[in-house]
Amino acid sequence: MLRRRTLPATTAALSVVPAATAGGSGGGTASSGTTVSGLTVEHRTDPLGVDAPHPRFGWRMASDARGRRQTAYRIRVATSPWHLSDGHPDVWDSGRVDAADSVAVRYSGPELHASTRYHWTVTVWDEHGRATTAPAARFETGLLSTDGVTGWDGAQWIGMAGKRPNTPAHPSCAARRG
Repeated sequence: MLRRRTLPATTAALSVVPAATAGGSGGGTASSGTTVSGLTVEHRTDPLGVDAPHPRFGWRMASDARGRRQTAYRIRVATSPWHLSDGHPDVWDSGRVDAADSVAVRYSGPELHASTRYHWTVTVWDEHGRATTAPAARFETGLLSTDGVTGWDGAQWIGMAGKRPNTPAHPSCAARRG
């Protein structure tokens, strides 16, 4: 009687093993288990006020497989995420670059505009030629000027209209002080 109970339990346990090892755990790239994440511009995630005319990009490639390495990359920069998703970036496409670089990769596209939001992504290829694309990230440029004047067009000082220097803001304010 004891053997009859163990045999069905053992058979049930063995029937579960193939399903668990078949790769049905979900998440990530099922074929290669490779992901690209940690996208940075000037070593910051989604930065605001980037003042470098040719910012540096970075990313991390991770894989479940041992020894997986990056052999090429392609950076795309656009003014909207839709331009990235349709495969036609309107700012810059590095094209496929055969290199393992993934830190401080310099932007070498057309001049970036001041105070503008850009979206970007990177596709990396492993040693087997399999491509993995990272989810889009973003960055915003700053004023991109070095003279302290350019880029401030239309800006106004914060102050009270009609107030002369060294006078109280309003007569009622002077009465409260006393």
